[in-house]
Amino acid sequence: MKIIQIVLVAALIFLFTCTQSFDDLMYRGMIGFRFNPEPNFFELFQFNFTDLQDQPYIIQKIGHFSSFTIFALLVFSWVRKYRLTLLVSIGYAITTEILQLYFSRDGRFVDMFIDSAGVLAALLLITIKKQVDSEFERSTKYTKK
Repeated sequence: MKIIQIVLVAALIFLFTCTQSFDDLMYRGMIGFRFNPEPNFFELFQFNFTDLQDQPYIIQKIGHFSSFTIFALLVFSWVRKYRLTLLVSIGYAITTEILQLYFSRDGRFVDMFIDSAGVLAALLLITIKKQVDSEFERSTKYTKK
């Protein structure tokens, strides 16, 4: 069941990142793909600081962070290993950014970093939860005696 959840979230991430127009998807419910067999890989390096003042841009970046946080949480719930979760999740983040170039979208290194920050946030949440659970277990063990 967990693998199905992971595949579904991965498919949703692919859909949101590679559909022809994010605006058409969000505001019109339209999904479309346009394949570009010769992408310009230099687009990965582009970054426009004025985008940081654009609310839809900020919302998209929050979506990047959140979707990869969820993806990493699901991967960890299946594999139970930090390094493998990190490898799979960041590997998929890099893959989706490169794939965007093939689907006439904007793949960016900055998005890879945002996606990776979401993965690291998931692993931090898992670590904190484990520590809290461990402390709770210890405290209840002593109160039972």
